[in-house]
Amino acid sequence: MASCCRGAPTTNSHVPRGFFLKQTYRLFASEAHKQPQSRPGAGLMGRISSFLVGAGITALGTQFYIYQELSLGNKMILEKQKELEQRIAKLEK
Repeated sequence: MASCCRGAPTTNSHVPRGFFLKQTYRLFASEAHKQPQSRPGAGLMGRISSFLVGAGITALGTQFYIYQELSLGNKMILEKQKELEQRIAKLEK
């Protein structure tokens, strides 16, 4: 076996230059003349259900974020209330 210029072994049967390129071109040229098949996209119900799933996930995430903000805000208000009560108790003494 002889080796090609890139080091790959070749056999005695020689493939003509550009053979695979021509075959590929013929394949794509024959596909280009065919009528494109219309594939149905997502139907109305599929789009509505996708929207509802997205809206539901967003609502759950927002609810969690709002709950955290409310609980943190309540803790801060309670701490300030305790500080004020302590200051008033010192003033009354």
